[in-house]
Amino acid sequence: MFEGSNRHFDQTLCMGLSITDEDIDSLCQSMKEQAVKNANNEVQKESVKEVGRQQLRSWGILIERDGKDYPTNAYAILTGAGAFHTATQCGVFKGSTKEVFVDRREYDGPIWEQIEQAFQYVLRNIHLGANIVGIYRQDVYEIPPDAIRELIINAAVHRSYLDHGNIQIAIYDDRLEITSPGKLPMGQTLERMKEGYSQILSK
Repeated sequence: MFEGSNRHFDQTLCMGLSITDEDIDSLCQSMKEQAVKNANNEVQKESVKEVGRQQLRSWGILIERDGKDYPTNAYAILTGAGAFHTATQCGVFKGSTKEVFVDRREYDGPIWEQIEQAFQYVLRNIHLGANIVGIYRQDVYEIPPDAIRELIINAAVHRSYLDHGNIQIAIYDDRLEITSPGKLPMGQTLERMKEGYSQILSK
């Protein structure tokens, strides 16, 4: 229904969630702080701009009605506020099947915190090797950290929040699997994806 009417769940008013001006200001500040943390160098850090209410409205995080701002589902997802529960479940398994659990964790709260916690969890539980360059030793993960972070971010960004399932990250002896709830967009199939067909979803 949402796809057919070109509407988006995340930009829909979050029923039953009330927020204050202080809540909005706190989110703006938190988003800027997170952007600074994600910056790779000083130049990028200095280029991070302030996040204001107008920006939140344009992103569909707030809806303005009669001069007052109301939260959308995107606000609830970002902040972990209200009864809207999303989580990222992580587990380590012995061997190449899910028969034997070694460890498990579940992270909830603001979505960017889930992403960072899940990322650090994976790094703690995959193998770390080393390369010798000249007289220096360089630690090297068996999976590039940038690729791991990108996969977790994609799972959070592209999952279906209409589905009440959770993102699942499974670490096996021979692979890393990341699963997010949802389905392919209308008109897309696995066969068409393999042929290089992509579908742009307007926002």
